[in-house]
Amino acid sequence: MAEINPKQLKETETAERKQSLNGRALKTLSAFANTKGGSLYIGIKDDARLISKSISDQAQQDIVNKVINHLNIIPEITLHTYKGNEFLEINIRKSTRPISYNGKYYRRSGNTTRELDEEGLRSFFLKNIAWDSQVDDRFSINEIDESS
Repeated sequence: MAEINPKQLKETETAERKQSLNGRALKTLSAFANTKGGSLYIGIKDDARLISKSISDQAQQDIVNKVINHLNIIPEITLHTYKGNEFLEINIRKSTRPISYNGKYYRRSGNTTRELDEEGLRSFFLKNIAWDSQVDDRFSINEIDESS
């Protein structure tokens, strides 16, 4: 266990504090995976006060299982202490494939989590596909003018 002052954990593009692992926290983890990766600190209020004296092994396992079941990614979990209280760090690496939460895709922008709009989704899904391997269904082979 590492001693970390939660007031030093500023919310950034790669760090966020949450009281619990709820839907908003899972959106943030999805955004971390789709952007640069990052760490979500669970058990910390907005004013950086810690919620719990201790976090059981079962609670840690439940958190790991919730992340795996909802996002299909395996997180790295670290238990931290500060002045006798505990909180968890859930670290997510940048994913090579898009990660959704409840069928929606998210990215980090500064210290906020944003849902991708239609254009953002299109470029997000196509970013690792070579342009010459993409098919445009609006045209057929019959429309190629071989005389030119």
